[in-house]
Amino acid sequence: MADHAEASFPILYDENAAVTTAYGLYDLLGDGVSAPATLVLNRDGSMLGSHVGRDIADRVPASVILDALRGTEETAPGTSS
Repeated sequence: MADHAEASFPILYDENAAVTTAYGLYDLLGDGVSAPATLVLNRDGSMLGSHVGRDIADRVPASVILDALRGTEETAPGTSS
C-alpha cells in the first residue's frame, strides 16, 4: 500500500494484528478483521484523537484528519481528542 500510494511517511503493516489487538480494534465488529479506525498519535505514542468506524464504510475524511493535525477545531462526528 505504501508503494502504491507513493507515501512519504511510514504506513503500519500489522500482519499478525498485534497492534490492532492492543488498541482493542481487532474483531470489534465480530467479522474477524480489524475495525476501520483512524488513530492520531503523538511521537511519544499518546493519542491525540481517534475515530473507530461502525462499518467498513465509516471512515474519517482525509481533510478532517489534516485539519486535526494542523490544530484546527473542525472534527468528524465521533472523533475525540
